[in-house]
Amino acid sequence: MESERVSVLKGGGAFAACLLFVAAWSGNAAVKVDLNVADDRKDSLTRGWENWAVENSGKVKREFGGVTVSLRAVGGASLLTETWRPGIAAGATVSADGVMVRGQGRVGVEISLDGLTPGRHSLVTWHNWLSEKSAAVAGDVSVDGIVIVRGVKPSAGATNDSDAASAFVEFIAVAGQPVVVRVEAEGSVVLNGFELDTTNPVMRASRPSPTNYDGHAVEGTPLTWQAGREATAHLVFLGSDSNAVARATEKSPEFRGRMIEAKFETSGAKVTEGRTGSGASGVPHHPALSPRGGEGGRRPGEGVGVPATNAGVASRGLSHHETYFWRADEVDAQGTVTRGDVWQFRPRHLAFPTAEG
Repeated sequence: MESERVSVLKGGGAFAACLLFVAAWSGNAAVKVDLNVADDRKDSLTRGWENWAVENSGKVKREFGGVTVSLRAVGGASLLTETWRPGIAAGATVSADGVMVRGQGRVGVEISLDGLTPGRHSLVTWHNWLSEKSAAVAGDVSVDGIVIVRGVKPSAGATNDSDAASAFVEFIAVAGQPVVVRVEAEGSVVLNGFELDTTNPVMRASRPSPTNYDGHAVEGTPLTWQAGREATAHLVFLGSDSNAVARATEKSPEFRGRMIEAKFETSGAKVTEGRTGSGASGVPHHPALSPRGGEGGRRPGEGVGVPATNAGVASRGLSHHETYFWRADEVDAQGTVTRGDVWQFRPRHLAFPTAEG
């Protein structure tokens, strides 16, 4: 599909840009990749993400879901993997390691994406500084030689992955042609990881509570999160089947309602019976976009501010025998929906009321 290039820019701590805006999302599965040092340590791996142990070299290559991703050093001798141990200790496993390129003058990391299905795609790149010996340098992001985002300043010292800087670009892939994305700056560049065909991190929900994968969540605790930028309402989905929650729409039994606050009360919530699926990776699935564009391309339903329950759901509350999956989609003033990640938790079980979980 042909279209005019449209540039759209950002705000806050992350940067967004759009190349070719009129198209439906492609058929490739979404994937999140954490770039790691090639060693035997497991504490730097990110749960629910693909973890890529990168060797120090000029170019590396790996396939993800039928897409071949190549990383290449530009203007520097090689890709150098580094780790910032305080960040790893704090649990910021995406932003506390990655690859850097250093050199004289303009240097960069080139990301080549080969095998994308024709159509619209997106790429998120993560940038948190790893060196304590030098200051972070702002850089630019280009797609196929066209600079789309300028002045991406890496964060430094992030102890939560939500605090790391990111860039977001959208583009159209053409059959048989790789898409080449470059992150470039003067003297040094860092890339911690990337996401293919997800949503803009600055616009989506983050910092879930209970934390993702919490196996001892306080019973009856509300679900809360940090609202995405520009969000005025929130669509909440909750269930015991990860795949059902990932696919859920406002017509699904997993839909709990449209909230004004970034909060959902679980006390007395009734959850549809289901199986724990294999898709609890936190990677959202994209519906087709309508001609009006935007994430999801739809307006939310009614039911503002009240949790929704659905006819036919199991008549019980949350159980410590189950793992629960949930998702918060952010809605802006224009009704544009940014789909959220799928998170999970399990209520704790107390042997007696005063016991600690």
